[in-house]
Amino acid sequence: MIEVYNFRFTAAPSINLDYFTTTITQMPINPNTGQPWSPDAFFQHLRKNINDFVDTNNSEFIPIAGDEQLWLSNNPVPAAIHINIFGPDNGSVICAQSEACCWIFSTVKAPLHPDFDCFHPVSGNRQFGYTLHSDGSMEIYTRGVDRFFSPTAGPFSSSYALEELAGYLLEKAAFTGADALWDSFQNGIKDYVSNPIRGGQAQINTPVKNRPKVGEALKQLLKQGTPITHVPCGN
Repeated sequence: MIEVYNFRFTAAPSINLDYFTTTITQMPINPNTGQPWSPDAFFQHLRKNINDFVDTNNSEFIPIAGDEQLWLSNNPVPAAIHINIFGPDNGSVICAQSEACCWIFSTVKAPLHPDFDCFHPVSGNRQFGYTLHSDGSMEIYTRGVDRFFSPTAGPFSSSYALEELAGYLLEKAAFTGADALWDSFQNGIKDYVSNPIRGGQAQINTPVKNRPKVGEALKQLLKQGTPITHVPCGN
């Protein structure tokens, strides 16, 4: 059994709101056809070969046994993906939604198994997608909303101050690793597209990384549908 979860570590002070984009101004050549990739075909290639576009020393995406063909199909819902994350904290996600323009990974609690984890280090959702602009460029993005999560949630010290400090440090380490992964995703797209043998052009855009404190002000902003760029950033 695989369960979608939304737990949180009570000492973690922030929620992560991020947006990483790469703009392709000239589509690369598809080696199978000798013609430029279409946006839809390139995006599906990226999904099915995501490990070619990220630093696998940071994280590697591996469909769980039995879901390999589902993940490689044109309708990958609800394929479960184990993420082999650098360090002791591996995680799993499920493809909760998929359309031609995008797909969503939702964190899950997976059964204990030698090859994969029990809890993902964060709890939330991440969308991968693309948009087409009037100038003909293609913008590929990943954006997430999540919180740090630890299966040891709850007080682990008689000192609340120590609990808060530990929560902050663990959260910061988790998000630092995630930022490095999505930075590598941007670079992976750019390097693939801009390789001289493929003849494309791409540029990396400055990512948005907001970590506001959770509270009533944030709740009101989210209820109002305020754009991510307008949510105040927490340090």
